[in-house]
This record gives sequence, C-alpha cells and structure tokens, in this order.
Amino acid sequence: MKYTVKELLYSPLLNRLAGLILGGCWVVFAWTNMKAFIETGNYAFLLFCLSETLQAVFFIIRKEPKTVSTDLFAWAAAFAGTFAVLSLRPGGAVIWSGGSTMILIGFTLQIIALVSLNTSFAIAPANRGIKTELSYKLVRHPIYATYIISTLGYILINATPMNAFWFSFFIVLTLLRISEEEKHLAHDDGYRSYMKKVPYRLVPFVY
Repeated sequence: MKYTVKELLYSPLLNRLAGLILGGCWVVFAWTNMKAFIETGNYAFLLFCLSETLQAVFFIIRKEPKTVSTDLFAWAAAFAGTFAVLSLRPGGAVIWSGGSTMILIGFTLQIIALVSLNTSFAIAPANRGIKTELSYKLVRHPIYATYIISTLGYILINATPMNAFWFSFFIVLTLLRISEEEKHLAHDDGYRSYMKKVPYRLVPFVY
C-alpha cells in the first residue's frame, strides 16, 4: 500500500514512533543532567534539563495547526535538531564558568519566548497562528535565539569533542529549520507582512 507524503507525516503510527524515540532520548538526557546537578550542585544542569522539559510540555499542549509542512527535509531537520540537543552530555573541560550564567539568561528569555508563542509551539514547520507580540516584536525566532544562548553556555562548561560536534550540528540544523519554517509560513499574507515589520531572525540589528 502506497502512502502520500502528507498521509505518511500525519500517520498516527509514525507520530507515536517519533514521540517514543524523542521521549527515550529525553529520559536519558534528563537522567544524566539531574545526576550531574546532584553530584556537582551546579544549577546550570538543572536549568538546562528544565529548559528541554518545558519545551516538551508546550509541545504536548499545542493547538491544532491550520497548515503543516509536507516537506520531508523540513521534518527531518526539525527532529534531528531536537535530537542533537538531547544528545549533549555533562562532563569535559570548563572553558568559561560564565556558561552557567548564559544558561540562566537563556532559560529566562526562553520562558518569555514560550509565553509569547503559547500553544502555537511546534517541532516541524506549521502554521498555528502568527505571533507578533512580546519577544516576537524583536526577532522572528526568539525561541531559537534562546536555545542558542543556553546551548552555547552548556558547551562552555561541558567541553568535549562529542558535545562540540552536536552543538555544531545543532547550529546548522537551527538555521535550516528557520529557513524551512519561513518558507512554509510565507504562504500566509499575515506572516509576509510581519517579516517586513520585523526584519531580524535571531539577533536585533544583526541577523
């Protein structure tokens, strides 16, 4: 039996399988970071773990989309980007202890960004309503901006070759995700108007 791309992406079995895989990755990620927090007392491990958990909560309570991308590449980039962050592990050298503060800053800004997005949160490109308030008045992708701040902070206090690899992978995938999301959302007249009002994607006056 042949399936169209749309039927495949909307398949309950595929979505459950993807959920189970990411759920398993989150359990391992959460366990290792909570263990590191208990052993070291460094709040950064707890905050980084809470950051990923918060995303999972907003993903669960998200509302039904108006439209969803049927581009397999966009979906692959989205799930691979999520997997990359969940693959980070405690340990290694501390390049800069201020990385813990970066995680705190990123986590705080992330809460504001998630509240701004509310139930429109998603992993794969989808239109659940165009958001333009709070954080979205500054940049078009504030949640990704906060992820980068927190993840960079994590790498600075857990510098290993493997973490560096996953971080590099995460940055590339984040840029791809932004491109794919905007490609999908640009079909909406409201989003095209929003892009003109807010020209910056991640950093005001820079990019």
